[in-house]
Amino acid sequence: MKPNSPRPRKKKRIPVEFSPRELQIVRHIAAGRTSKAIAAPLYLSRKTVESHRANMFSRLKVRSAAGWSATLSAKDTSNRKQD
Repeated sequence: MKPNSPRPRKKKRIPVEFSPRELQIVRHIAAGRTSKAIAAPLYLSRKTVESHRANMFSRLKVRSAAGWSATLSAKDTSNRKQD
């Protein structure tokens, strides 16, 4: 690197917040449950769970559950406000 060259900029991270329902789904996914297994106890359709999952993947800018779990492990998903 040259002495006066600008430093590469780090990507600015925008905090991602999940709804209480999304957090329920996150916990089930983290436990390794399928969409069908998540849907039943939450009284949702499998398609609704898959829609929530797709929306969360999109907001986190990941394509797979592996990338998703790595991203989430680096973030606080508690979604609680600090007083």
